[in-house]
Amino acid sequence: MDNNSLLLEQLLSQNQIAIESSAFLANSPTPLPEDWDFERVEGILLGLAIGDALGNTTESQLPLDRRQSHGEIRDYLPNHHAGNRPVGVPSDDTQMAFWTLEQLLADGGLIPDHLASIFTQQQIFGVGSAVKDFLRSYKAQGKTWIQAGQPSAGNGALMRIAPVLIPHLRQPSPALWADAAIAGMVTHNDRASIACCVAFTYILWECLHLKQTPDPIWWVDTFTSVASQLEVITSYSPRNSKLAYEGTLWQFIDKEVRQAINEKWTTLEACNRWHSGAYLLETMPCVLYILSQYGDNPEEAIIRAVNDTKDNDTVAAIVGAAVGAVHGRAAIPTRWIRALLGRTGPDDDWHIFELIEDAKQSFWQADPPLNQSDIQAVLIFLPIFEKSDFISGQWVVKEGIMPYYNYTSEVSDFMAALYQHGFIRSFNWANWEEGKRLLDDPALLQKSSFQTIRKLLTAHVRTERFSEGHLAHLFETGQIVMILKRLAEINN
Repeated sequence: MDNNSLLLEQLLSQNQIAIESSAFLANSPTPLPEDWDFERVEGILLGLAIGDALGNTTESQLPLDRRQSHGEIRDYLPNHHAGNRPVGVPSDDTQMAFWTLEQLLADGGLIPDHLASIFTQQQIFGVGSAVKDFLRSYKAQGKTWIQAGQPSAGNGALMRIAPVLIPHLRQPSPALWADAAIAGMVTHNDRASIACCVAFTYILWECLHLKQTPDPIWWVDTFTSVASQLEVITSYSPRNSKLAYEGTLWQFIDKEVRQAINEKWTTLEACNRWHSGAYLLETMPCVLYILSQYGDNPEEAIIRAVNDTKDNDTVAAIVGAAVGAVHGRAAIPTRWIRALLGRTGPDDDWHIFELIEDAKQSFWQADPPLNQSDIQAVLIFLPIFEKSDFISGQWVVKEGIMPYYNYTSEVSDFMAALYQHGFIRSFNWANWEEGKRLLDDPALLQKSSFQTIRKLLTAHVRTERFSEGHLAHLFETGQIVMILKRLAEINN
């Protein structure tokens, strides 16, 4: 049995984790199909970061007030953390989710004390009250990670839970549910919170298998099928005094969201009824109802979350993760990906894109490794291309044929070397929207890893086949030299 499955059993037997023991926790997730594509996970992670970034500039505003100030928000608003540019900047949702991924990569899986520790190491933007209390307990008071989790039914654990499924892609086992429960417990040791973390992880895993958008009621059925086994004995009340209810979160969702679906409420009507704040009796029904109404339209699902809820960055992040799992990154609007800075801190642009690539290489399917001879076979062209009198070739214009660019033998040999020595890799380069930013921002290129350089060279060589003279332009602007210089730096 996996170590975290054993740990969960121990925590349950000692009543240290706020969750009910259930047969569900011993069930293995359905293995992914053979033709499955990691693009679905990219969709989860990018959907989460984009939803957060679209919402966090107007977080905590009531939907009516937000609309009066900004109209319908469909793109990033100017952000003072990025020179008032309309770009995607993170709040705590993105930060803590991607720090979770970063720690999973460092450890090869979930080590809860390491996860607790990474949350204390950098400034958290817009940190919630339960996480503040966790930080005080863990860092200032020196409590263990088991002791530091707060009895809070806030959404601060749910918002960051999605990455825990990634280490389980190749070999799914009941350890996935243990990881979801334990990772949630680190900051929020509460029955509703942990039940939501496990149930939403189950939803994401099931979404990875879907061939089409599920029926509206599927979201409620799937959530309650799991949460009902894990929450069991709890009593929560909504903050809307007009809703006379006291009981479990899952039963509240089962009643309210089903009614909303049957009566065809608008998302604004439903979310106003539930108050749409950071309390899980508000966040979770809003998420599930938005997915039930717009699960077939990732853009509109995220936009409704951003515009029709109060805690809009978190609701949009969770909704974004779910529609990303169903539809993959290809369904996320390119304008949102291009303008997402990819930060987890104040100025670490591009970082989340590197983490996503690292996750693919580590937890799904690694590209064939390259040895020193492969790398040197490409780097030998750098001094040739750096010469001041180097010319990549010339345009050939003849009557009766399309103009074409005639590359010199050095460039032709360079392209051949990229193919022969394994630099040209298989990925959806035409849909690699964030990679296009590397052309415009040399500073980002200096942050690029070996795998990013490999992808970049692939994208440029492939583009040449469809856009005559593309490489000639890159030689003229010095881009190829900059890419090879970065490759040499990484290789040293």
